[in-house]
Amino acid sequence: MIDINELRRRLSYDPATGVLKWLDPISNAVKPGSVAGNYTKPYVHIKINGRLYGAHRVAWAIHHGEWPRMMVDHIDGDPHNNRASNLRLATRSQNNWNSSTRKDNKTGFKGVSIRGNGKYRAKIAAHGKVYSLGDFESPEDAHEVYELASHLLHGDFARPGAKLSQGYRLSIK
Repeated sequence: MIDINELRRRLSYDPATGVLKWLDPISNAVKPGSVAGNYTKPYVHIKINGRLYGAHRVAWAIHHGEWPRMMVDHIDGDPHNNRASNLRLATRSQNNWNSSTRKDNKTGFKGVSIRGNGKYRAKIAAHGKVYSLGDFESPEDAHEVYELASHLLHGDFARPGAKLSQGYRLSIK
């Protein structure tokens, strides 16, 4: 890892916008004051001394004065929003809890799969356990129960989604 003082000498960070800019570029092709980093799915990376760093980790390091010892989670799920108010430390599990619906999900709803009998199953994982939340007639109903369980089990790391309107009561054991 590059030393924080060296990092701060090379880059500026605006915590309100999340933008990192070169103060002392490492290449003649880069001008001082230009935005640092290149988009490499899904994050922005910055190359310093031959090593790639995630822009969100660099932003954290400059802002807090130390390299993060955990994962850096984007609260809103947008990997390009590196505002200080949108970054938080997270375990791998917490970071996964805050992930979006997988692209291979056939229902379009996080935590919901379709069963062979045409019903929709809601499942959630937390704290080393997988919880089956039941089978439902519609993917929307299954997802609503998933959302409730997510708020109970994942707390602040629950990914925002559907509104809880059906009046479901849920007990997680």
